Amino acid sequence: MNQPSLADYLQIIVTDLPSEIATPSVLDRIQKLASLLAPIPRSGFEIRLENKNKQVDLQQGISSKNNEPEILAKHIAAMAEFDSRFKQPPWNYICQLCELWSNPSSCIHNGITEIWLEFDLKESDTQDFIPSIFISLNPNLTDIEEAFTVTKTALELLWNLSISDDLNHNLYRCFKACVKPANISHIGVMLSRQAEVLRLNVSNLPPNQVATYLQEIDYPESTNEIETLVMQFLEIVDDVRVCLDVGAAIHSQVGLECSFRLQNELEPLWFTLLDNLVSLGLCTAEKRKWLLSWPGYVTPISTPQPWPDVLIAESMLQSQESLSALQRGLSHVKLTCKPQCPLEAKAYLGFIHQWLGKNTTVGSHQAQNSLACQKVDDSTPLDRNRLDSAIVAATQFLLCSRNQKGWWRDFHLYIGIEGEVRRSDEWVTAYVGDALAALPDRQAKLAAQQAWLLLINRRQSSPGWGYNGFVTPDADSTAWALRLASSLGESKSHKAREASEFIAKHFSATGGIATYLEQLAPRAYTGSAPVKGWCGVHACVTAAVASLEEIGEASRRFLRDTQDDNGSWKAYWWYDYEYATALAAESLAKDSYYHNDRQVQLAIEWARRRINSSGAVYSLQYGDNSAFATAWCVRILALAEERQQTIAELHGAVNWLLENQKPDGSWPASALLRLPASADIIDPDNHPSSAIPDDRRLFTTATVLVALSTVRKRCLL
Repeated sequence: MNQPSLADYLQIIVTDLPSEIATPSVLDRIQKLASLLAPIPRSGFEIRLENKNKQVDLQQGISSKNNEPEILAKHIAAMAEFDSRFKQPPWNYICQLCELWSNPSSCIHNGITEIWLEFDLKESDTQDFIPSIFISLNPNLTDIEEAFTVTKTALELLWNLSISDDLNHNLYRCFKACVKPANISHIGVMLSRQAEVLRLNVSNLPPNQVATYLQEIDYPESTNEIETLVMQFLEIVDDVRVCLDVGAAIHSQVGLECSFRLQNELEPLWFTLLDNLVSLGLCTAEKRKWLLSWPGYVTPISTPQPWPDVLIAESMLQSQESLSALQRGLSHVKLTCKPQCPLEAKAYLGFIHQWLGKNTTVGSHQAQNSLACQKVDDSTPLDRNRLDSAIVAATQFLLCSRNQKGWWRDFHLYIGIEGEVRRSDEWVTAYVGDALAALPDRQAKLAAQQAWLLLINRRQSSPGWGYNGFVTPDADSTAWALRLASSLGESKSHKAREASEFIAKHFSATGGIATYLEQLAPRAYTGSAPVKGWCGVHACVTAAVASLEEIGEASRRFLRDTQDDNGSWKAYWWYDYEYATALAAESLAKDSYYHNDRQVQLAIEWARRRINSSGAVYSLQYGDNSAFATAWCVRILALAEERQQTIAELHGAVNWLLENQKPDGSWPASALLRLPASADIIDPDNHPSSAIPDDRRLFTTATVLVALSTVRKRCLL
């Protein structure tokens, strides 16, 4: 019988698995197995990372969408007609699960988002062709009783019997011990094994609650090693899921699944993670190198293999701009902890079919010369409901983008001689936290409060904050932490007063603020080179400080004296002057003692000229219309006392931002941090520099969120 199967897609992918990963006989076994599986192009591999182990296990994912449960059930029934292995009871139970999953009235219809079939392919074993099943629970199942019911229903279908009292008791206890934000995210059922044992994954477990959780469920061993590993790897990854084996008792083996969020492309911290595993002897250098080369796209143009007929047929129904592609990606690394045994590491990777549109390729900006002032049509009024929806979506994106410790992390810099990747957490968390603190949303307020607690606990012996915990404190990061403190009513706290005194040390005689004190310049970045540039006075840092009531007065005097004739302020750390100009104009506008109307009006006129005919700001360095720069101009335009003065540009800019919000609530990463080639460079406009984007889109999204919230709050509709 010749019918479509997973092998149609896998034959394109397996050619990229080298002999260091899988032997020819393993690849042959994988391809033969795939020829029996449903033609659903979502598949993965489990790879052992130690030196001599070349076992590769095959996985296939089934989504609740696109009728995939029904497709799997029909495929199993069709295969059973001529292959007796599909007549084994476990396959019948999988069919029953799919049928119930497809039923909108069943509790598992919305309770399960995916299932994964996993096949162990040990060369020494006789393959009995019975998979393990891993069930992904809907993360919106916040009610413990409902989540437990979904789990129990699925288990009893797959086992075709009621679970034992002991397992029921231990399973329920694992669910009950989860305190928000922790949740049971996955359940693994080993159908090929006789023992009634489950694999259970606990996600979003705060690291300081790992020991408490394990003790609550009567984990039989010491939790010290597990706690240490969780804390160690959360310095690199975003999440560490705790994987437990649960049966009549809680077993001693624990898995730790280390993963990153927002993985559309290769997350730079994969280099750091795999380097760490190599240094621990858990991964070979060859496998590290190959894993880092895995992410990417395979298209009909880039592969010599024949493209699957079903995808060729489906492409006829797509627009001319759509391109069929198999996207390869890394999922996570799993560490297995067994008492009195060395650690083991596995990597999980795979592929999925995607339709690529014209905007899929990152960096393919369409250049347009839109620098000149052009008339913007103000005939389209702002839709209040649409504005509110955009704010809610952006807020949810940011709330869901924190790592397991609660930090927001964005941008990545390569530091040190070996170029180790480090993301910013302190500076970015202060910035995003400040954006959320001003919102009326209760969850946003709580997240901002948690951000402040993280910051004050991180630097207990230091008065300020920096790019991240590995870098010396600076005035800019500290200013954003103080802005967060002010938004939360914490500006009089002991920590905030200490931080204010720290910033005061960065003042120049003119009132401008230096980013770093010379003795605190981060030598991990700068080495022994001179640091006059980084320790010089910067308008963008001064503007961030200027709104702080306790210490901002001198900064405001400096800003009044340094505004450019065109109405803008230059930025040292940013290519787009909109950042410094908006912060400076806002601080001067709220200064009630001095009359700064002229300076603010100049900034408003500059911002009006920056808005092009599409309603956006074109960024030369970004090479396209920039959500980041546009949002800052919106904030400047919102300062106008006469609304009619800026209504055309303001409406155009806000509507452009609403049109360009991504489905996940974010905006494209257009906040380009400027890193001068040398720390001694004083004027980066005339010297080489590196553009570091906010590749996780947090900084841009927080910036747009504040701009839209400002428009809503001031009722500029």
